[in-house]
Amino acid sequence: MRKHAAITALLVAALAIRLTWGFIRGEEIDPRLPDQQEYLDIAENIQKGYGLRFYDMRFYDSAYAYRMPAYPLFIAAGRSVHSA
Repeated sequence: MRKHAAITALLVAALAIRLTWGFIRGEEIDPRLPDQQEYLDIAENIQKGYGLRFYDMRFYDSAYAYRMPAYPLFIAAGRSVHSA
């Protein structure tokens, strides 16, 4: 039982740190985290009906199955998406 309390406390602390970071940063994209734009692009494409893809400048083509799909689906379902 003691192991579960420690793990639970660690997960709650990690969630608190992540939520605090999210509220401090606001909605602008952090240039130190380039994957943010890719996730937003995927979410925008989901909303427009284009599926789980985004345009990747490195390949000059659309990339599929490159990022985990749950987060873009969460973003697309939760609010409007505005790319930079």
